[in-house]
Amino acid sequence: MSDSFTQFTIHKNSTLKEALLQMTSTHRGILLVTDSESNLIGVIADGDVRRALLDDVSLNIPITQVMNLNPVVATSKYQAEKMLEKNPYLIVVPVVNEEGKLSGLLSALNGDNFYPSPELEAGESNIFREEKDKVKYLAIIPARGGSKRIPGKNLSKIGPDSLLALAIKSAQESSSIDEVIVSTDSREIASEAERNGVKVPWMRPESISGDEARTVDVMLHALDTFVETNGYRPDHVVLLEPTAPLRSSELIDRAVQQFEHSKEADSLVSVNKIRHIYHPEEILTSDDHGYLTPYLSNRTFDSRKGRKEQEPVYIQNGLIYITNGRTLAEDKSIYGNKVLKFETDDTLFADIDEPEDLEIARLKYKNLSK
Repeated sequence: MSDSFTQFTIHKNSTLKEALLQMTSTHRGILLVTDSESNLIGVIADGDVRRALLDDVSLNIPITQVMNLNPVVATSKYQAEKMLEKNPYLIVVPVVNEEGKLSGLLSALNGDNFYPSPELEAGESNIFREEKDKVKYLAIIPARGGSKRIPGKNLSKIGPDSLLALAIKSAQESSSIDEVIVSTDSREIASEAERNGVKVPWMRPESISGDEARTVDVMLHALDTFVETNGYRPDHVVLLEPTAPLRSSELIDRAVQQFEHSKEADSLVSVNKIRHIYHPEEILTSDDHGYLTPYLSNRTFDSRKGRKEQEPVYIQNGLIYITNGRTLAEDKSIYGNKVLKFETDDTLFADIDEPEDLEIARLKYKNLSK
């Protein structure tokens, strides 16, 4: 594979004659021009050589005098593939990293083939991971800056750590999570994430950062950004909301194991069983005149099921969501059609929305830490 990569590249100090000889011997109609540091300097194609010869240019001139200084480039294998799909006239798409170094190339000659640089194969870059190193479970932690009920909510402390730090720590200590992304529109939250070992190379757009922003849109944006950067889609996405701070890494691992055991589930959702007094059979509603009726429309006060007859019902607790990557990307859904139940202990329920929820969470956290 490295030999194929080398056949497409040539050093910037080479002459036009050397470029012509390499194109002829390797049957490559285009060469990527690099310097000694693997920086992409330009591209020279057989058309550039022909035009130079027609202008009676000496074959001994440096290729830098006739090459294309502004070639089409991609920043990921995924992006390069999309470029080839949209432009059938492209022959080769060079892929560069953030520093401008040539990380690989996607060739349309004899089918679409990706050739990583020798340095990449040696493990100096992780832009295009080997199959065994690919992220299988990607954790996304959404943490926007604006919060009206609890200002700075995601940075509020539970014990010695912030809500954000607790979510990050549970993901980092999990043996199932391969990579963690923090999605935020706040520089302060981004700094907190980086202090806890998670880089935030991009900020969440304003369009999905307001009060009405949907969690699925936040996840899709984070997933799309991951794909653009890495060139592939992770198998599964794990949503960890900071406002449910009592999860542990062990809880995440148990959820992943249960999800793995089910071969048909589109997603897994952590839940708590609803207490008897909040069961739908017990809930009442009132009309405009103040008269009570059972909430369930097919019940009367006399026909409601008693406690022993009631079927168990559940409520989402926000601790863990696991979604198949395909379900999220293609169906634009966190849940899909088959949602697997993951029941957790009542002591872990702490959905922080109001100031008093924060105090309850602190007490629970203190008791769990004993």
